[in-house]
Amino acid sequence: MRLFTAVVLMGALSSTSIWAQSHLEPEDSPFSSALTHYYSAVGKTLLDDVPGYALSVVAIPSFEVEWAAWILHEPVPKACSRAAARPIWNGGNPSKPNLPRRPPTPKCAALSRQLADDLQELWAAMLRQVRIPPPSSVITLDGISYHFSANDKFQNLAGQVANPEPDTATGRLAEAAMALRAYSTAPSPESERALCRMVAAVRPEGSALRTRCTS
Repeated sequence: MRLFTAVVLMGALSSTSIWAQSHLEPEDSPFSSALTHYYSAVGKTLLDDVPGYALSVVAIPSFEVEWAAWILHEPVPKACSRAAARPIWNGGNPSKPNLPRRPPTPKCAALSRQLADDLQELWAAMLRQVRIPPPSSVITLDGISYHFSANDKFQNLAGQVANPEPDTATGRLAEAAMALRAYSTAPSPESERALCRMVAAVRPEGSALRTRCTS
């Protein structure tokens, strides 16, 4: 099973503040948390059959189903996503998450090599700039957290953000993740252009990413 790590999820406390949000935060080990069973169930449901080298994002909303999206480059690039049939989170008993008998069937759509490479470049750029946020007195109880991972130059990278502000690098990255999911579930020229625009809008370190997708 592909290991899924997370630090912020519904009902859990987070020290993430309305920080500059130019950077993702490092992922902690799920084995240091009392919610290990939940993390494992999310990974098994959403990413169990996804190769470890694929770039991916897992989204954990407070009051909706968890979902994941990912890109495979070989043999032909494609975007895929799947969502849990019902929330995996079991608020009444976190140690017994709602684990389905089998993972939901993913939805996949062919993706141009150019756009797949742009997304790989974007994911890697953001994941190579993870930062530990400064101390904050702001506590986040609900919302949505995004957990990104990729393999870049044979190195596994991971980072997360909770409730990112829209006009920040992490907020735009979250929008790109949602556009990736939308494209995989309903591919069309319009959804592809929307994904292109979201990719072009992300600005790691405040600079425009030189995306090759200009549609």
